[in-house]
Amino acid sequence: MYSFFKSELVELNKDKGKSPMPSYRDVLSKEKLDDLVAFLASLKGER
Repeated sequence: MYSFFKSELVELNKDKGKSPMPSYRDVLSKEKLDDLVAFLASLKGER
């Protein structure tokens, strides 16, 4: 993962239709992904 200061960028190219977010399809099982989404949804409204 890389971080850049926007003021120092000369050029930025983004492939249309592709997300810069990495896929977790091969990292998390369907059940674990469901658990993660449920956990994140449970945080809604808490601060």
